[in-house]
Amino acid sequence: MVPLRPSTPRDRRTSVLRLNADGAFQVVVITIPVAGEGATTAAMALAQSLHGLGRSVLLIDKDLRACGLTRHSSELTVKALGPVLREEATLEEGIQNIGGDGLDALLCGESDPSTSDLFASDCFKRLIEKARQAYGTVIIDTPQILLAPTVRIVAEQADAILLMVQSDRTRRRKIEEAMRAFRNSNESITGTVFNQARAG
Repeated sequence: MVPLRPSTPRDRRTSVLRLNADGAFQVVVITIPVAGEGATTAAMALAQSLHGLGRSVLLIDKDLRACGLTRHSSELTVKALGPVLREEATLEEGIQNIGGDGLDALLCGESDPSTSDLFASDCFKRLIEKARQAYGTVIIDTPQILLAPTVRIVAEQADAILLMVQSDRTRRRKIEEAMRAFRNSNESITGTVFNQARAG
């Protein structure tokens, strides 16, 4: 696991680009050990930063509890994640531009915990395959790993897992528990991002 210690979105982008120098990480899961670590904000900032470099980026809101990315869209004008996962709508029909700069996102819409079961299905695998074909980078914003076991299922389809923590807030025990949860699923955290870390 590589510790990343950026304090700004640009630093975060640079760290991720260096970590992915060989281009092996196309699908990236961003998760947190406990609530309030700023994963959604970081996922949004990273996606916008890469998009600003001319990369083709898709941001997926997997946090079905909070639907945090939905607040960045003034109006949900397309199909949301649920219908796309159930294959009632295509990926293209589910894409929404958010953030004011044309960033593509697949939003969860309204909170729908029943959709969680679909992440263990072949439908989700097919969705990620289609996203890989259409985008250079796919960033998946997920809820806290210690409360949402489906994060590990989602991570099985990813190339990299970034764990967001706050250096002055997150307890070491919670970080260790999050790492252990992934190890128990034969997965490993690629990097730890110290969000809102103090400079110096």
